[in-house]
Amino acid sequence: MLLEIMMICSLTQTAPFYDCSEQWQIQVYNQPVTCDVGTQILAAGCTNFESKTIKIYDYAMNNYGKDPEDGFTVLEHELEHLKCMCNFHS
Repeated sequence: MLLEIMMICSLTQTAPFYDCSEQWQIQVYNQPVTCDVGTQILAAGCTNFESKTIKIYDYAMNNYGKDPEDGFTVLEHELEHLKCMCNFHS
């Protein structure tokens, strides 16, 4: 079940230090999220460039801590996808 939706804008280096011409939704759920990575899988989080959405499982975001492999929380891991616009999975 969807718990909440947050909107984010791009951060920039110049005033006003944000750009809302492209907005992304962060959708927070109370169960693992369904991600399409060629096949449907349940995951702690996923990013979709076409719909400009990030899905996050609330329990994972608040209780998993940082991944020992990449040092990111679930949300930080998904935000890294936005920085490089890549479809990596660590």
